[in-house]
Amino acid sequence: MPARQGGRAGADKIRKPQLSALAKETREKQRQLVRAATSAMTSPTSPRSPTSPQIMASSSISPLPASSLSALPASSLSPLPASSPSPPPANMPSETSGATARAWVSSLEEGRRQILMMLVMLKNRSRDINTPEKLAGRVEAVKSFLRYLEYEVEMTPAIKAKLQLDQVLAAPERPDLSPTAPPEIAAECRRLLDQYNEENWGADDVPDGPPAAAQQAEAHDHDHGEPGPTPPTAGPTAPASDTHTATMRLPDPAHPIWGLEGIMHGWALKPGNIRYYIADPRYTKKKRNPKVYGHNGFEPGDWWPLQKIAHFWGCHGAPICGISGGDEGAYSIVSSGASTYDALDQDFGDKLLYSADNSHDNTDPNRVTYTSNMTKKLHTSIATGKPVRVLRSAGGKKAYTPACGIRYDGLYRVMQVREVLNNRGGLYEQFELRRLPNQRSLEEIRRIPTQEQQTAYNKMKDGY
Repeated sequence: MPARQGGRAGADKIRKPQLSALAKETREKQRQLVRAATSAMTSPTSPRSPTSPQIMASSSISPLPASSLSALPASSLSPLPASSPSPPPANMPSETSGATARAWVSSLEEGRRQILMMLVMLKNRSRDINTPEKLAGRVEAVKSFLRYLEYEVEMTPAIKAKLQLDQVLAAPERPDLSPTAPPEIAAECRRLLDQYNEENWGADDVPDGPPAAAQQAEAHDHDHGEPGPTPPTAGPTAPASDTHTATMRLPDPAHPIWGLEGIMHGWALKPGNIRYYIADPRYTKKKRNPKVYGHNGFEPGDWWPLQKIAHFWGCHGAPICGISGGDEGAYSIVSSGASTYDALDQDFGDKLLYSADNSHDNTDPNRVTYTSNMTKKLHTSIATGKPVRVLRSAGGKKAYTPACGIRYDGLYRVMQVREVLNNRGGLYEQFELRRLPNQRSLEEIRRIPTQEQQTAYNKMKDGY
C-alpha cells in the first residue's frame, strides 16, 4: 500500500509539470493570436500608423483573417439554440440584480484587449484552459467595459484612431469570426458603433486645434469638483484580478440622496479611493438624448448636482465640454462661474457674453488664430436663429451662478459675435446671447438650488 500511494504521488509529480507547460503554451498561443488579430486590423497597404488621419477617416474595416484567431471548424462551436430566450442587453446586465454590479476600473486600451481576447477564447473554447468559468468572466468584463465606454467616456476621433475602435466594435459581427460572439455582446457593439458613426465620433464636440487647446476645452467647465473623464488605471483603484473589474455596491432605492427620490438617483460610486461617480447600470435605459433643440422637456430651474448628470438626463450634450451642437447650431452651452473663462465671460442674467474656446490664449492683436468646432456651432446659431439651452454651473461670485451644482436657466438666442482683446492683447470672439421671453424668471430660479438641495449636495460626498 505505501508503494502504491508513493507511485500515485509520483505520477502526480510527473503530470503537474506537463499540465503547466501545456497551459503556458496555450496562453502564449492566445497572446500571439491577439497580437496577430490586432496587427491584422491595420490595412497592410497603408504606410500610415493607426493614429494617422487616413486611418481616422476610413470607414472600411480590414478583414481579420480567420487563421489569425483559430483553425477550428465552425461545426465544433456550440451556438445558442434558436429557441433560447434573448439575453438582456449589455447596458442592463443580469449581474445588476441585487445590491452589487461589476464596474470597469481599467484603461481604454485594456478594454480593447478584453474584446479581442474574448473572441479568441470563444473561438477556441474547446481547449481545456478555456473553462466555462473563465469564458463567463471574460464576457462579463467586456459587458462592464462597454457600459464604461458608453456612459463614462466622451468619445473623440483621437480615441477612435488610437484604439481602432470602429474595427474593434465591428469585430463581434464579422462573418469570418462567427458564431463566436454572444448575441448580446454583438448587438451592443453594433449599437455603439452606429451611435458613434451617427455622432461623427464626437468630432463636432471637441476642439480641432492643437493639444493645448483640447486640454483647455476639457477644462472649460470641469473645475467645479467633477472627477475627470477617465479614472486612474493603477494604484489602489486597480483590480488585482485579470478581469479588470471590481464589485460595485449599488445604492438602496430608498436612500434619501442616492435612491429613487434623491438628487443622485441613477448614479453610483465607483470602487476605489478616488470619488468617481458613474451611471448605475440598473437605470441606464433612462438616459435621454441631449442633441435636441429647444427645452427638450426641461423647465428653467431644473437642477443637478453634476454636469455629467445633466448630460445623462439630456439637458446638455457633453459631460465635460461647455458647448454642444449640431448642424443647425448649438444645442446647449454651460456658463461656469469657476472656469478659466471667468475673466472673459460677462453675465447680466437676461444677457450673456460668452467667450469662444481658448480665448485667453491668443496673443495676436490683429486676428483670431483659432476657432474650434464647438465655437463654429455658435456662429451657425446666429445664422439659423435656433434657441440655445443655457446652463449655469457653480463657482465664482457672479450673481446668477447657482450655489452648487448646475442649473438650467432657459432658452437664449445668439444675437451677434464681436472681436475683443483679452488680457494678453490678443483678439478673441465674444458671443452675445439674449434670453427669450415668456419663461420662468431668473429672479425666481436664481434661488435654486434650495436649501434642501444644498444640504443633499453636501452629504452626497459621504456616499451611501
